[in-house]
Amino acid sequence: GKWVLANSGISVLKVEQSSGKVQRSMTPSGPTNGGVVGSDGQFLYLAQTVDGTGGAVIVVELASFKEVAKVHLDDISPWAIQVRPRAAYAHR
Repeated sequence: GKWVLANSGISVLKVEQSSGKVQRSMTPSGPTNGGVVGSDGQFLYLAQTVDGTGGAVIVVELASFKEVAKVHLDDISPWAIQVRPRAAYAHR
């Protein structure tokens, strides 16, 4: 069935759209603000405002629903995040 992702800031939930039932949940390695699914549909990218001396981008693999990477950003604190579509997915 169809599902949606919900970012509470502390955890990320995969929720079945029709019933509202939580299918999966995970807690990233720090609080997050925004999130976006990559154009290939395989990864969720989360914006983390505070990570030491800057912020970070946390990468979650959707198949396993686990954090697979965290990229620290010196002196940058992202409040939102966006993924540029790949050319193969662009429509005219």
